[in-house]
Amino acid sequence: MNLPIREGISLNLTFLQLSDVFVILLVLILSFFNILPSLKIKNKWLQAGLYILILLTLAALARLLFKTSPLGILNIRWYGVLIMGGALAAAWLSTVEAKRRGLNPEEIWEILPWVLVAGIIGSRLWHIFLPPASHIAAGITTQYYLTHPLDAIAIWRGGVGIPGAVIGGLIALWIYTRVKHLKFAQWADIVAPGLALAQAIGRWGNFLNQEIYGAPTNLPWAIKIDPQFRLKEFMNQETYHPLFAYESLWNLANMTLLLWLGRKYKEWLIDGDLFLIYMIFYAFGRFFLEFLRLDTAPVAGFNFNQGFMGVLFLTSGAFLIARHVIRNRKTKTG
Repeated sequence: MNLPIREGISLNLTFLQLSDVFVILLVLILSFFNILPSLKIKNKWLQAGLYILILLTLAALARLLFKTSPLGILNIRWYGVLIMGGALAAAWLSTVEAKRRGLNPEEIWEILPWVLVAGIIGSRLWHIFLPPASHIAAGITTQYYLTHPLDAIAIWRGGVGIPGAVIGGLIALWIYTRVKHLKFAQWADIVAPGLALAQAIGRWGNFLNQEIYGAPTNLPWAIKIDPQFRLKEFMNQETYHPLFAYESLWNLANMTLLLWLGRKYKEWLIDGDLFLIYMIFYAFGRFFLEFLRLDTAPVAGFNFNQGFMGVLFLTSGAFLIARHVIRNRKTKTG
């Protein structure tokens, strides 16, 4: 579905078409086997990622300047640039954290492709089993996806969920650390600030697509939403809360907090604490932001995402407190 963005240029609701996937895989293979010119970067995955980011940016610029796709096949939009840029920024920040802890930063580039793939799968599954209300109203339900498997795997047509992406990526990280005999909790702490940064960057793709906006408002920072992107019951409302921007800023605050805590209280923290704090902080903010969200994921009449964030906040907080109480008791008795 082609949609006009704010500058009046055609923008597809999704950031990847099937042809894009093949082109990106081709660039990845050519770069990894040193067929493309070297960027003088030792790590092959980093070089491949930078080549893909360059490709995404050039494709998006071509559409901006010429209002068409290069060669008629590369349909990548700015959303793709933000997603890939966020992933690389997260990986870079994670390498900084790994170096600071005296660990091998190359592990980050080795795990990145697996985390990305698992994150994409997880995000798609989250959408399939928890579609938003607007999709359900259009007949795009879980039952529809289960009976239309080709549509279920067509991620290039849109539909992902951040909680599923985090869960999928976390599973990939756990498997990788098990295979490489690394400490899972330690590496989860290392990637936590970068994960928050990636979310902060990626959320701005929602601005381009005019999605993930909040309730109607007349506040000075309200954003205009074109009629074709509005929910039916709000067709007469022009300006809305920039919900994606609120979450982006919240994620930046989360990243800043994690970086500060990791340096200020490194002697007090236990491996895994920073990732728990990431989940506590993110879940707390997301829970309240869901009150502003119009297109929720309903389950039995309740906003499942909001309920999930509430449970995540409470369980993560309880686990963080409990593990420190247990450690303090062991210290006193030991």
